[in-house]
Amino acid sequence: MATVANDIQVSGDDVYVAGSALEKEGTSYRYTNALLWKNGQAQVLNAPPSKSVSANALFISGNDVYVAGFYVPESVNATSRAIVWKNGVMMNIGSTSIHTRLEDIFVSGSAIYVVGHENTQGGIVSKYWKNGVPTVLSESSSTTYAKSIHVDGTDVYVVGYADALGDRSLKLWKNGVPTNLISGTSVIRGLNVSVSNGNVYATGYEQVGSKYAPRVFKNNEPLPIQHSNSGHSYAFSSQVVDGKVYVLGQEDQNGAMTYLVWEDGKEIKYLTNTSQPMELHSMYVVPKNL
Repeated sequence: MATVANDIQVSGDDVYVAGSALEKEGTSYRYTNALLWKNGQAQVLNAPPSKSVSANALFISGNDVYVAGFYVPESVNATSRAIVWKNGVMMNIGSTSIHTRLEDIFVSGSAIYVVGHENTQGGIVSKYWKNGVPTVLSESSSTTYAKSIHVDGTDVYVVGYADALGDRSLKLWKNGVPTNLISGTSVIRGLNVSVSNGNVYATGYEQVGSKYAPRVFKNNEPLPIQHSNSGHSYAFSSQVVDGKVYVLGQEDQNGAMTYLVWEDGKEIKYLTNTSQPMELHSMYVVPKNL
């Protein structure tokens, strides 16, 4: 069985991973089951009979495990539907008549926040939901994709990007109000947000000329990040541990794509696999004193 892992979290001595099982159909693959691994043991997350089902993100709060994903019912012309599992029990989020995809989840006290976007057929609209109640982040006239959410006290931060002819930008929303950290006419992606000690970090990449370059922001100001000028470089996510900023990314080195981690802007670890294709989707850094 082929599988894909989308997110990772660590709680105490336990390692949790969310992802999906894949089944090959012709030249493509279908997501057949949403999966949650705990210390390497997979659990199938229950969903209605589906054409496709996936677990995209997870969050650990105390003894509770939350997973965000989507499924597409077997009925003809069915829309993709957003779902959250709490300790394996499924709940629906958002509309059942509009294509909806969840990208990230954050739990603060009794409040469950999820973020993603809806395809209204007139455009892509970004939203986040708090306990199922939506907050609209964009209009259908500007195609946007909200990708990551972090809650700090009463403040809700979301990072994503706009990908429309009139608006290409890396966006950071604070309590629903957007700030463009990068704007331009080429490809721009905002993929991750995190908050540490009141500092807000946003991560992504942008096209500069014919190459892609990684971008990390702290409180809306860019941080230096070492990368090769010979090929493409991408930053996917960041995490602050013991005062250091760790970034997961990918770099084109002599024509081969290599995954790497930056520590405070400097490359510290290369993750390569030359025998078969590989993708890394998520990172969790454990403090040294744990």
